[in-house]
Amino acid sequence: MNSTKIFKLLSANSVVQNNRFIKYVKSPYHNPNETLTLLVEHLTSAIKHSEESTRENIFKTLFPKEEFNDKKLRKLSSDLIELYQNFLIQEELSNNPLLKYELLLQSIQENKIEILQEKARSNATRYFKREPERSGDFFNHKYAIEKSIYNLQTEYEKKMIKKGANRNLSLEDLNKDLDQFYIIEKLRLACDLIAWQRIYKITDRPFEVEIILRMVDRGDLLKNPVLSAYVHIYNMLIDRDAQPHYEELKLLIKEHIYAFPKEEMREIYDSLLTYNIGRLSEDGEYHLNEVLATYEFAIDNNIITTNNYISPTTFRNYVVAGLRSNQYDRVEKFINEKSVLLKEEHRETAVNFCLARLYWYQKDWQGVIQQIAIVEFKDTFYSLDAKMMLASSYYELDELDTLEYLLDAFYTSLNRNKDLSEKKIDAYKQFITFTKKLVKIRAKDKAALDILSRQVQDTAGLHGKSWLLEKVEQKL
Repeated sequence: MNSTKIFKLLSANSVVQNNRFIKYVKSPYHNPNETLTLLVEHLTSAIKHSEESTRENIFKTLFPKEEFNDKKLRKLSSDLIELYQNFLIQEELSNNPLLKYELLLQSIQENKIEILQEKARSNATRYFKREPERSGDFFNHKYAIEKSIYNLQTEYEKKMIKKGANRNLSLEDLNKDLDQFYIIEKLRLACDLIAWQRIYKITDRPFEVEIILRMVDRGDLLKNPVLSAYVHIYNMLIDRDAQPHYEELKLLIKEHIYAFPKEEMREIYDSLLTYNIGRLSEDGEYHLNEVLATYEFAIDNNIITTNNYISPTTFRNYVVAGLRSNQYDRVEKFINEKSVLLKEEHRETAVNFCLARLYWYQKDWQGVIQQIAIVEFKDTFYSLDAKMMLASSYYELDELDTLEYLLDAFYTSLNRNKDLSEKKIDAYKQFITFTKKLVKIRAKDKAALDILSRQVQDTAGLHGKSWLLEKVEQKL
């Protein structure tokens, strides 16, 4: 039973989520079948206590007087999955007030429930005024809700609106909501397309964006911070006065952070990072500092956190950017203060690896060796890069016998690695080969060192290239 879809779905949930689902299943309104209640309770109990549940045992629990019937059990599992899907819909509805108002007003309109009209209309209007979000989805729901409100009015009221006698809710308002939804989503799609075109060979045109931008220039649409943000991102992507648009986007986000849903804030955060990373060759110091500031803003404002945790990749990327810009104190402070935001199962490995990398940049070779010795790196990336830092540290300390042993063991481990592509493995093997040559070539052998320097420079994708070139230059 552990391999079934419903078991996997429930296993991926938190205890709180599963408890909510059990309550949902127990409701006679949602589920009249008591056997499904027994099934979900059995499955969640097995998950909680890490117990193995065979299909035969579960069937016996559910139907103690019957012979095992796999078809019947499969049908129950299928019914429970359908209930789970309905539960997800209910959860989404509970967390989305706009969607609730939209469906309520549609129902009132379709069923002609006049007694509820004014209250529903008033609540929806009050929510619009309080809600800070101004995303495309917001205006999509707002348009649907206000269209329902407009349709709830009597024909006489509609005529008065058209004549200008009542401006509380007009066709002009509906049109403005629709425009904002349309323009925001068009710009989002265009930005996605341009970003994908830089990675893959996509020749699609970006949806006539220039026409959309001319629409934006008319009226006061740019007062919407979300719409304005995507205009800035589009201009950054096509490199039209990119730096001023970047600066405007940063200010806009800080002033109107609550106008953006979290998912879209992630997109905008990614665009800020991408912009700076793409310009490191122009002004590395400035853009690396902007990368760090962007990470800090995103972490402090819970933009890139999931359940209040950040990913090990985010943690590592910040450290790399900080070390490349030689901001060692800033990096050390980040490691010490933000490591609590890593899940416990990732924390020790990530912290030890990043501290080892910090010591490597500070040329504290003994510190590197001691830090790497603290923990065994099970993650492939950590393990391979830790071996490279160890190798370079032994070289710097002139512990050449230990270095030779390490490089041989490193090469053997690469041959046994089944996770990485041949291209990746070869990049590490080339590091080993060039490091061995570096050790063997005498400092006075200028010709051999020149050849090695050219070989290192000409090897694409080589790991540790800058360190190898630095060591060759020192010998020269």
